[in-house]
Amino acid sequence: MELTDDMIPIDSDCFTLEQGYPVERNEAIEMKKTLPLECPQEADDLCDSGFLENFNSGCSLHDRRNQDGQEGDMDTAETRASLWRFLSEDQDTFLHLCIIHESEDRALSIIHQASPSFLNFQNTLYQTPLHLAVYLRLVKTVRDLVLWGADTNLQDWNGNTPLHLACDYGYVDCLQALTQPPTEEEQLQRPQQLIEPPDLEKHNWRGHACIHIAVLQGNYQTLEILLSLGADINAEEVTWGRRPLHLATENNDIKMVSLLLERGAQVDSETYSGVTPLELAIGRGNGQLAVELQHTVGLSGSNTSVIINGCFFDDLKLRGLPLTSH
Repeated sequence: MELTDDMIPIDSDCFTLEQGYPVERNEAIEMKKTLPLECPQEADDLCDSGFLENFNSGCSLHDRRNQDGQEGDMDTAETRASLWRFLSEDQDTFLHLCIIHESEDRALSIIHQASPSFLNFQNTLYQTPLHLAVYLRLVKTVRDLVLWGADTNLQDWNGNTPLHLACDYGYVDCLQALTQPPTEEEQLQRPQQLIEPPDLEKHNWRGHACIHIAVLQGNYQTLEILLSLGADINAEEVTWGRRPLHLATENNDIKMVSLLLERGAQVDSETYSGVTPLELAIGRGNGQLAVELQHTVGLSGSNTSVIINGCFFDDLKLRGLPLTSH
C-alpha cells in the first residue's frame, strides 16, 4: 500500500544513529492494547450481527459508495462503509485494532469479508494485520489471513516479514500457519491456494533471512522446520557475508553448530573478509567448538592444541581487528 501525503508521518524517535533505520517498537503495540477499542459507530453491531455478509468488500479502502447503486438509506450505507473506511491516527484499520486487542471473533468476521487489499493495508510502521497477528500469537487469525489472501512477504519498517517475526519469537505454531499448504478441509471452506508462499530467503534491513534469525535466537525446532521447507543452510547475510554456521559459532552455541554440521552446512565457508567458522572459534578461544569444526574439515587431531593456541592463525583479523590477543 503506497503511503499518501495525508497519512501520519513516522515519528523521528524510531530512528537510531547506530543502525541507521527504525528499530521495531513492540512497546507501541503494548501501549495500544491499554487503550479502549475505538471503532466507528455501530461497527461492533455490524461484526456481531453478520451484517458484513451483505457488504461487497471488493472496492478500495478510501472509495466506499452505496453498493446497491441506489440512493436508498444513506445512513445505512454510511454505517456499512464506516467499518472499512476507518483509520486511526497510526493508520491502523479496524482490523488492526481488533487484532491488537485480541478480539479474534471480530477479526475473523472482517477477514472473511474483506478484499486482499484491505487485509494487506500497512500502518505507519508498515505493519499489516498479519504482522500483528504473529506478534500476538493469534494462530487462528494468522491462518485465516493467509487462506483469505494476505500477503506473507510484505515487510514492516524493519524489513521483517511475518515469517521473520515467527522465527524471531520461536512461534512454531505461527510459522506452520504461515507456511503449510491448505488442507482438504480448508480448501472446501476457502478454495484458494496460497497466492505467494513465504519467501524463505528474504532479508530484513539487518541483512538476515529467516534461517539467520532462527540460529541467532537458538531456536532449534524453528531451524529444522525452515530446512524442511527448503531454506538455504549456507545462506549469506548481506551485511558481512556470515553464514548460519558463522552465527552459531559467534554465539558459542555448540548444539546449533552440531545441528548445522549434521544438516550439511559448509564448514569452510568464508565471510566477505575471508574468515571461516573455524577461525572464528579459534579467535574466540572456544576450544570445544574449534575441535568440532576442525574434525569436520579433516584436520589432524594431533594439531588441535597448536591451532587453538593460535600458532597457525595468529594474524587473523575480523573487521580490521585481530581475533587473538598477544
